Amino acid sequence: MCIRDRYLSALFAVLCLGMVSGCASLNQDECLNANWFTLGYVDGANGVLATRVGDYQSDCAAFNVTPDFESYERGHDKGAREYCSPLNGFKHGRRGNDYNGICPEEVKGPYLKALSKGKDHYRALELVREAEINLSQVESNIAHIHDEIAKKEAIIVE
Repeated sequence: MCIRDRYLSALFAVLCLGMVSGCASLNQDECLNANWFTLGYVDGANGVLATRVGDYQSDCAAFNVTPDFESYERGHDKGAREYCSPLNGFKHGRRGNDYNGICPEEVKGPYLKALSKGKDHYRALELVREAEINLSQVESNIAHIHDEIAKKEAIIVE
């Protein structure tokens, strides 16, 4: 593959990434010129389930275009394997995300283990945030009580 072809493939992947990150809608030109492997790869790498190809099928049916399901699935599997890394699992868990069922069996175990550790981290941070809020409320109550004591002492002294 020459440099120009690599550049065009990379450019198409970036365009696909932008396109599928929002919605699954494809126009006529995109349906006619789709690289189904790349669309599948981008969807998988972004954690989008392979059922997204059904949306593409609906979009492209209006233009008498049928997705290349085999190419899409191969691309999706490759992208999903990247998405399902233990590092991503930890990141997703740390954000409080749940597992959506995307990972191929071969990488599912390590991903889920890391996701669980990330969720533990997320829950611990939530407990710290709650404790900080409670502490702030207690400090506010103490300050209010000190103010009330000062007012009553001032009355007594008069």
